[in-house]
Amino acid sequence: MSLSHYRVPAKLGQGGLGVIYRAEDTNLPRQVAIEASPDRFAKLPATLNHPNIPAIHRLEKHKAGRLIVLELVMKRAIAAALYVALGLGVFGNASGEGITIGNYTLVSEKRVARGVWEMVYKAQAINRGFTAYGVTATVTSRSKDTSVVEGTLSFGDVYSLTSVTSSDTFTIRHNRAHQLDPKALVWSVSSAGITLITITSNPANQTFTVDGQTYTSSQTLSWVAGSSHTVATTSPQSSGGTRYVFANWSDGGAISHSIMAPANATTYTVTFTMQYQLTTAASPAPAGAITFNPTSADGFYDSGTSVQLTAVEGATYLFTSWGGVLAGSANPQSVTLTSPLSVVAYFRPAVSSPIETEAIQATASGPITDRTAVEDRLTQVRSIRHSSAAKYTRVVIELDGRVPHQEKRLSDPKRIYFDLSNASLGPKASPKAIIVKDRFLRRVRAAQNQPGIVRIVLDLAEGTNCTVSELSDPFRIVIDIGK
Repeated sequence: MSLSHYRVPAKLGQGGLGVIYRAEDTNLPRQVAIEASPDRFAKLPATLNHPNIPAIHRLEKHKAGRLIVLELVMKRAIAAALYVALGLGVFGNASGEGITIGNYTLVSEKRVARGVWEMVYKAQAINRGFTAYGVTATVTSRSKDTSVVEGTLSFGDVYSLTSVTSSDTFTIRHNRAHQLDPKALVWSVSSAGITLITITSNPANQTFTVDGQTYTSSQTLSWVAGSSHTVATTSPQSSGGTRYVFANWSDGGAISHSIMAPANATTYTVTFTMQYQLTTAASPAPAGAITFNPTSADGFYDSGTSVQLTAVEGATYLFTSWGGVLAGSANPQSVTLTSPLSVVAYFRPAVSSPIETEAIQATASGPITDRTAVEDRLTQVRSIRHSSAAKYTRVVIELDGRVPHQEKRLSDPKRIYFDLSNASLGPKASPKAIIVKDRFLRRVRAAQNQPGIVRIVLDLAEGTNCTVSELSDPFRIVIDIGK
């Protein structure tokens, strides 16, 4: 089958105003879609620019009628339905074009004066054009024998190629009974039409609702001009350490508000402020705290906020260094929130516990004559042992009780060390280095360089990572090193 210079291999769909064909333009060549329809049915789609509406390439004359040549968009799931929609005219009719009023039905009549009769009618709106929404019609009379008493009718939505009987009536007066000349009545028809409304969010993919329906992506909706709709969102919307707090709607409305559909295509955007969580901790937990400036009730800050952190020492502890995204011992320090961040403040016991005080006093006055008495009051490191496996090496530090300890990681050279407070090396925990030299761990060293503090150092292989955990009964610090 051929139409003009188009070869037509298949039909895509059929609507009330025509058949849609898939065709090949032999002049260019290119694949197109063709509908044979009156000129006026191409006017509205030709004014629209939307990714889900096929573009109109041109109009051509043919013995079968006017040919509307359309973009072929077979890869879109909605395409075939939209071609049929062009035939059905569901894009809306904002002017009442193609609608006539007729098929009058007499509802009642009565004589109101000598020779004057009042008659009440219903009427039908007959639509031979595009679908029209919110159709109203007003009647006037061109005859001196007929006058209009009440002349406005409402029909609601009148779809293409259908007719709708009015929900109300019109009233005329005439000087003779049972005589209505339809030619004496002049009707003015109007309708609301359809507007393409886009609802979206910034940043994208945030949750919002339209008339109670929940969406997480931009939506383009067809609304009847003048109709009322409700848009809303929730706040905050969280994902891990990132959350989004409602800022505004582009029309200035509240977080939930009504919209009267405008006559022109419009976009409504709900905008959110991005916030990130700042997590902090003191190590050991009772040793001190971290204060913030500015403060936050729940630890979340607007993206880009600079926060000053100050380590506050407990009564018997001293601040030593920062961990997490901060390093060094400068206090205070600041961070800028461009992602979720975590900061640790490390503390060690101050030289004020009875054990350390006695040890230091003994050292200051000369050689310690009763070191055993002091060390008996310290928690002993019972043993330091290691085991190697294919994917990791494990080091276990076993003590005869729980002690405060500080962990520190260095990158050059690659190592991790632990300072154990109120502790001493037991007989089996020799200060002699343990040489390992496997894929993950080079050696382990232990020493007691100052009274009451045991330092254990693990020299690691490059490219390794380690996790630290604590076990009880007996108390153990377990370090797993792997890649």
